[in-house]
Amino acid sequence: MQKKIKQAQKYLEWEKPDQAIAELKPTLDSKEIQQEYRWVPNHMMGIALSLKGEHKASAGYLEKAVAHGSDQPETYHMLSVNYFNLAQFDNAEKFGREAVERRDDFLKAWLNLGSVYRSQAKLDEALDCYKKANDLDPSNAGVAFRIGEIYRDQGDLDQAMKLFDITLQVDENYESAILEKADIYIKQANFGEAKKCLLKARKESKSTIPVEVSLAELYRELGDYDKAMGIYEKLLKDNPNNGGLRLNYALCLQELSRFSESENHYRQAIEAMSDRQEPISNYLMGLHYNPENSREYIFNEHVRLVKKFLDSGKKQQPIPKNLSKDKKLKVGFVSGGFRRHPVGFMIVGAMEQLLDEQFEIYCYTTNNKFDFITRRIHKNIDTWRSVVGYNTEVLTNIIQEDEIDILIDLSGHAEDSRLKVMANKPAPVIVKWVGGLFNTTGLEAFDFLITDEFESPKGEESYYTEKLVRMPDDYISYTPPAYAPEVHSVSAKEKSYVTFGCFNNPTKVNEVVLGRWAEIMRQVPESHLYLKSKQYDTASFREQIIEIMSEEDISRDRLEFEGHTSHDDHLEAYNEVDIALDPWPYSGGLTTCEALYMGVPVITMPGPTFAGRHSTTHLMNAGMGQWVTDSWEEYTEKAVALANNRDELEQWRSTLRDKLRNSAVCDGKRFGAHLSVAFRKMWRQWVQGLENNIEDWQSQITVEALSDDEINALTDGPEVTPLITIKDEGHSEQKSSMEKNNNTDTMNESVLDTEKLVQGIEQLENGNGVGKESPEHSPRTNGFAERRQEENYSIETKDGVSINTPANTDILTTYVLSEQEEWFEPELGFVRQFLQPGMTVIDAGASFGTYSLPMAKQVGPAGAVYAFEPGAMVKKHLEKSKMDNDFGHLEVVGRGLGEKAGEASFETAETPELNRVSEQGKETVPLTSLDAWWGFAGKPDIDFLKVDVNGMEAEVLAGGS
Repeated sequence: MQKKIKQAQKYLEWEKPDQAIAELKPTLDSKEIQQEYRWVPNHMMGIALSLKGEHKASAGYLEKAVAHGSDQPETYHMLSVNYFNLAQFDNAEKFGREAVERRDDFLKAWLNLGSVYRSQAKLDEALDCYKKANDLDPSNAGVAFRIGEIYRDQGDLDQAMKLFDITLQVDENYESAILEKADIYIKQANFGEAKKCLLKARKESKSTIPVEVSLAELYRELGDYDKAMGIYEKLLKDNPNNGGLRLNYALCLQELSRFSESENHYRQAIEAMSDRQEPISNYLMGLHYNPENSREYIFNEHVRLVKKFLDSGKKQQPIPKNLSKDKKLKVGFVSGGFRRHPVGFMIVGAMEQLLDEQFEIYCYTTNNKFDFITRRIHKNIDTWRSVVGYNTEVLTNIIQEDEIDILIDLSGHAEDSRLKVMANKPAPVIVKWVGGLFNTTGLEAFDFLITDEFESPKGEESYYTEKLVRMPDDYISYTPPAYAPEVHSVSAKEKSYVTFGCFNNPTKVNEVVLGRWAEIMRQVPESHLYLKSKQYDTASFREQIIEIMSEEDISRDRLEFEGHTSHDDHLEAYNEVDIALDPWPYSGGLTTCEALYMGVPVITMPGPTFAGRHSTTHLMNAGMGQWVTDSWEEYTEKAVALANNRDELEQWRSTLRDKLRNSAVCDGKRFGAHLSVAFRKMWRQWVQGLENNIEDWQSQITVEALSDDEINALTDGPEVTPLITIKDEGHSEQKSSMEKNNNTDTMNESVLDTEKLVQGIEQLENGNGVGKESPEHSPRTNGFAERRQEENYSIETKDGVSINTPANTDILTTYVLSEQEEWFEPELGFVRQFLQPGMTVIDAGASFGTYSLPMAKQVGPAGAVYAFEPGAMVKKHLEKSKMDNDFGHLEVVGRGLGEKAGEASFETAETPELNRVSEQGKETVPLTSLDAWWGFAGKPDIDFLKVDVNGMEAEVLAGGS
């Protein structure tokens, strides 16, 4: 028997579990083995089964080893590993603690225990484990990587990047760290650095698929679908059974409107993947873009696939202790869209209206981007929880522990989906609202779906598995951004031809729609079609549309394409559009609201499903139902008639913004009141069903319109929904100080101070060159360090911010560096003393940000800095500095300030710091006044005003009464 055990040990060392099991079987009950050593074969059998992934059986043998007297830390550690893999976290934690208590220097056990805690969202405990592991092995790249992952999950991308850099200092070929760095660069829109990382990984990597997939996704993000699809086609040729590759390839096909091919690949991915939620959700969403799919077919596919693969969670939802129908309700929202995202724009105005005495609001965010919309939502709720990376069971338990009464899903089948959590019914009432809401979810766990009479007309109830809650107005409330540019005159006046436009995701632009648009263009001679989205950066996709339109007798020179831009530039582009044409069968939602807000009429024809009626409900509820049509003939007639009436176009151009803002579509107060009524009706239905033991307790709900007095009694927000007043391009991922309050389940100070706490990593930094100053980075005597990049200088100041300038502006760099102490420093010293966190600042004449950037650092994320800079070149570099420093609370306003709004000539000086408005200027820039901007921005409180506009200060102040 002893010989068999020794042989089994060798097989385990060689990772040959089947041979080890064969040797061990005769020893398990052998009387030849002394009682005190009976634990040994059971222990080894447990190890062998664990190697095979048979964790339940493995745990059984390891438990026998403990019963036979094993006191080995390895036994307890492997029990913890098995229970962790079985998602039995209580047992995993218990045995993991036992392992490290028996052997304090057990590195693997500390790392495993850290993973156990992390999976339960116990980040403090996880960090303690990783600190201990780092103490045991300071040069372990895996430890640094794990800490970086925690930072990443919490949205602190700067700290995550630093830890991934440390990981690569220890192991330069640590592929996961390279991929994580690339992913962070992509999130920060630093695509050049992301590409460098991935190309380096491609050159050095042994496992090519993860690197190639990341490269393909980078190209897709950039709109270069030719390269993205080329990579996937090559990978699939070598790996035809890889469901994940096929899923990504199907998404590329879908986004290029190749629907039949896309659906075929999705179906293959569903069959190939063990976790089918993502391919099913993508497939179901994709069905709505294809004009050949009927509503009956789409509905049946939802029911078939969701019931077969997704709707398998536990259905016994918790029962709260307080069952009063009129109690204060705990309402939870789960989403990745609490940010600059269609969901954010459509919920923020309503959420702030819910009365504190009626509702306690919880937000569970599955995406840690933190921007201007996040801040607006954050200050109007009770509890904020980051649940990024938490598995279904952990998030289910968190929601149940919070004792949520009504849980609202804001992701559906779209990105950041948590449908498996909803299937577990962690709250008494489960509701679907905006976000991945293009039809029924098909998931029986959902009790209600929030809609309205136009999104879900009477008679459509049988095409939903949920009961419908019809709101009296729109099913959303749109909150426009304050940084939206001013509305110009119709472009047709200057161009002498009409421009039709569609800024929707071009997945919605199919051959049927293009044919109808071509008919309109044939009836409006010389008219142009302006298409804008990131996919139009792909040459082959443009050619695909050009070819289709050519067959319809629309020449190439009548088509205009534009790819991805910043959101304010995206809105500005509407000034080049006279009439927006809504796609079909998948309608525009946010794009319709944005077009109307920019003074552009939208012509629509409702599609066959919820997804096809977004524009219809927004237009009807904004009082513009005349642009909702019943047929393609009427669609064409409306568009042509409007195009031929320039006076009517001009009238709409000047009045649409105010008409939309004063309509129900933008009335967050009104919507919030009706939402309050809806929540109360849902809750009372559930309580009544419980009291009367009714299994199918849900019934359709119609919320009747309230009077003004009733609305005021039910809401607590401003009379007029304010604009979103802080601009952010989505590049900033910084943490806000607001995330550190008592109601915030995010990273605490111990995690934020990881560098100080993890001594081994500090030693690594000091001893191995991480963070050490190289000669070219050594600080200058005046407090700056200079770093040359490909096309930029980045000047690092003593305030710890970097100022981005053109690489060829040596005069400017010398000027800034030499004058720092003499000129800027006394004023900056005053700024440092005066400004406090949370203040709001205007910098008139921001230039490259010598003042704006230190001020943004001083006031912090809870404050705001509005930097006015009209010069195109300088503004571009100031935007780059904003991104480099992660200052989401710094808004760069691309306008000059004067006594009144208008346009002016801008003179570019040899030293850009001396640029000024002048009659001699060659660049035309837009002007606004402080009064006009202030009213437009929602009249924010201003604490500090800095004016430096090279002789025009009096005019600036005259415009700011």
